[in-house]
Amino acid sequence: MDEARPGTSLYKIIAFSAAGLIVLLAVALFLMYGPGLGGQTATARLTAALEQRFPDSDPIVSRPSPDRMRLSLAVRFDPTVDAEQAHGAFQRVSGLVEAEKFKGVREIEVELRGTSLEGSATAASRTFEYEAGE
Repeated sequence: MDEARPGTSLYKIIAFSAAGLIVLLAVALFLMYGPGLGGQTATARLTAALEQRFPDSDPIVSRPSPDRMRLSLAVRFDPTVDAEQAHGAFQRVSGLVEAEKFKGVREIEVELRGTSLEGSATAASRTFEYEAGE
């Protein structure tokens, strides 16, 4: 005669409860983080815009602190000597940054990396005040 093992239904209840909690947690995580997974971050959009506006510039966008953003671009001229070209590049970069709405950013540091006529690496940087987007 087959006898039912005691406690079998309790184990099934615990297993189904645990599985249900795992599914509930997965749904909650998807609802919280799902919409952001498909879109680009603001810094990724800015990096793409810089790559499009300045071809072969190898842009680097970072936020070393919540209120500061650092941009670095490779340029084909010496930014320490060609002041007019450097000024134009700084203005175009600041215009691209102004188009994005970065929350909490107060200061933007732009660095232009170039090479001198002798072939050594040169760099010029400028810091801009930024009105944070709300």
